[in-house]
Amino acid sequence: MTQAVVLQQTSNDQLAADLAGIASGDERSLGRLYDATVDQVFNLARSIVRDPDEAEEVVFDTFSQIWRTADRYSPERGSPRAWITVMTRSRALDRLRRRAASAGQVDLSAIDEPEAEGPGPDHLLDLLNRGSAVHRALTSLTEIQRQVVSLAYFRDLSYTEVATRLGLPLGTVKSHGFRALKTLRQVLSQSE
Repeated sequence: MTQAVVLQQTSNDQLAADLAGIASGDERSLGRLYDATVDQVFNLARSIVRDPDEAEEVVFDTFSQIWRTADRYSPERGSPRAWITVMTRSRALDRLRRRAASAGQVDLSAIDEPEAEGPGPDHLLDLLNRGSAVHRALTSLTEIQRQVVSLAYFRDLSYTEVATRLGLPLGTVKSHGFRALKTLRQVLSQSE
């Protein structure tokens, strides 16, 4: 069973039970919660920090905080997924602030908390589910296609810059990009 299917099948009741287990020090509960939510946490973190290595650090920070603060979860204040989403978002924004501070940037307003009327946890969860479908679609690409898509669309490089970075002819990079987009469209349309 794939992790995406596990993610969809894990109920809020089970996640809440796992949080209660974590609060009492049960490491197995943490393992179950991790397995059920790690893709969501990573995808959200990566969408905020825009760097896979930093996103992994955010994942570590988030699950460390869950381990320390699971006793603070209250079902009256929202679903377990919403609680984890808010926590992940906070850890990712903290990382952006540290990055900006270490780079000597003074104006951190671009990464401050959004206004209260901004998207809530349920909207973020919806985006994560769509992100998981994209992630699954990306795994259907060849390695070179993933590299081209990653550099062109996630790092915002031109095809000329991608060709230079990969040491490939421009026409080859464009062909891989075209085939990758065609494959992604097909896979995503089938998953809908």
